[in-house]
Amino acid sequence: CGPLTLCGLLLQILEMEQMMLEKLRFRLSLPTPWSFMSRFCKSAGKEGDKAFLHLVSYVAELSQIEYGMLKYAPSMLVASSIAIANMMLKEKECWGKAMQHHTKYSLSDLTSCIKDCLTLVRQAHSTANEASPKFKAVHKKFTHASYSEVTSLPHEHVSDVFVDLMAA
Repeated sequence: CGPLTLCGLLLQILEMEQMMLEKLRFRLSLPTPWSFMSRFCKSAGKEGDKAFLHLVSYVAELSQIEYGMLKYAPSMLVASSIAIANMMLKEKECWGKAMQHHTKYSLSDLTSCIKDCLTLVRQAHSTANEASPKFKAVHKKFTHASYSEVTSLPHEHVSDVFVDLMAA
């Protein structure tokens, strides 16, 4: 099994693969919304705000259940979740220049994703009162105090805020 034989070539390839995997510390995965969560929350100036992080996590987690949300990049889902969280918390600015700079998304880039995420939030709230189990587990999880009870936050005004933002 010399270096110029098929066996030798195969051994070289396997050694190179092993070296690459060791350099990567065997971290081979696709990015998920959670890959962007802490960096984007830090950019929003909400790094230590547990309630804000829980609210963003709630919206992002709802998006992971819905097959149709696969059309959005994980970073866009988190960015949209942050914009929605800011609207739900009635912040002065739901999407500022700092967020646009750090995420590379403008508010108009997020429009479609925000609309779809808002639909999920409405469905999750109605699911809590009906028999549909689709979002029930996620909704129930975020009703607990350990998740800042973010499902109890009013969300009805968010659609109006969003429409006003898009009209401006």
